[in-house]
Amino acid sequence: MKVSRRVLLKDGGLLLFGMGVAGLSPLFPKNVSGSTALKPEVRKMSDATDLRGFSILNTIFASFSNEEFRPKLESLASELQCRIYWSEDPPDIVAVPWFVAVVDRNVLGSDAWTIYEEYCKEIGEKEWCFLIDNEPPSCFAFKQIRIEEPEIQDSLIEMICNFHPRAVRKYKVDFSLKEGLTQSEAE
Repeated sequence: MKVSRRVLLKDGGLLLFGMGVAGLSPLFPKNVSGSTALKPEVRKMSDATDLRGFSILNTIFASFSNEEFRPKLESLASELQCRIYWSEDPPDIVAVPWFVAVVDRNVLGSDAWTIYEEYCKEIGEKEWCFLIDNEPPSCFAFKQIRIEEPEIQDSLIEMICNFHPRAVRKYKVDFSLKEGLTQSEAE
């Protein structure tokens, strides 16, 4: 049985939350007053990695070097009240939750992209990933475009805005992979 990353993270998060409330988790021990708190060593680790606040609802994964596009993406993130996760070395495109990614595979690295492709094969899905490089096309990316022209950059910004979860709910857009069905038939 294949389980998507989103389901696994959601179910695992609920389990940890439940364990923490019950005082059963080693990460969230109950103190004498009955409240729960992070152990100091866990708190320091989470401060160092700074992955708090990244979620599939508010994160854009970015790995590119186009300095003209960067401020446009940062402005959009601010407007949508999102955070941008700028890939690090080594980048982990699979572990960081995101609703859309903008990737130049030359910047991300071929090893990280291969891991991402294997992950997509394993779960049987492709995610909303825009490739902005000149490498051969990948069936695991949503779209591959070149963003040298400002008009193309603006078009990509508009597409990313439309993929934001609030926009999807507001317009009741159906992003399922079921073709030829109306929204009511797909449900």
